[in-house]
Amino acid sequence: MFATMIKIKALFSFLVALCTTLPLFAQDLSYLQNVQSKIDSALTRSFAQQNIAPLDSILTQLAALTPQNNLTTYWQSYARSMETIYFMKMKQTAKAESIINRACDDMEKLEKKNTEDYALLASVQNLAIQFRSGMGAGKLSSQAVENAQKAIQMDSTNLRAWYVLGTNDFYTPAFFGGGKKTEQYLTKALSCPAQRVPNPYMPSWGREESYHLLLTYYVQKEQYEPARILLNAAKAEYPNGRWFISQFEQQLKKAN
Repeated sequence: MFATMIKIKALFSFLVALCTTLPLFAQDLSYLQNVQSKIDSALTRSFAQQNIAPLDSILTQLAALTPQNNLTTYWQSYARSMETIYFMKMKQTAKAESIINRACDDMEKLEKKNTEDYALLASVQNLAIQFRSGMGAGKLSSQAVENAQKAIQMDSTNLRAWYVLGTNDFYTPAFFGGGKKTEQYLTKALSCPAQRVPNPYMPSWGREESYHLLLTYYVQKEQYEPARILLNAAKAEYPNGRWFISQFEQQLKKAN
């Protein structure tokens, strides 16, 4: 009888602990919902305020989530890539370099990477290339391409992986063979869905960026007709407008 009471007491204690933990875990999961939008909005606020605090606040909350896993690391690294962009715009290159190096290290250390992990790893490596020189830049560029290709091997419809390949090719100097596959990669990116299955916890970035970069490519090459066709496709896809549409409308009006 006494032993039975001890078991019941132990079971009760376990259930109390479980009930105490579950709301916290659920709260953590709820914070990850639409987290990409939260990070992107934080970057916009940081630029408006000329202060990194909005992005730092996101990173603090992400670091406090339990359990820490590949998904929380992914979004912390994505947030750090946004911080890198902020500090680059503010011409604080030392901070930008330190932050993107942290993102590269964190993504590299992930075990059992999936297609999205490899795509983001390639993306942050792309960002870090500008802080390298000579052979160091070439090596990191090759690693970014390799990781993007791994992402595509896992999922050939991963828009972000194709976008990263397009970005890498676009910014690689022509002397080193860059610019030859930019159109091919970005066109492929735009043929893929932002997500195969809608999921508010998973990434969807890369589509607007692919439109922007491919339009930039066409305008630089003075290929105005395909640029206009692509811009019309973007306007049809985003009838309420997007950040890049008005920019290229003005440029193409001035073009022959």
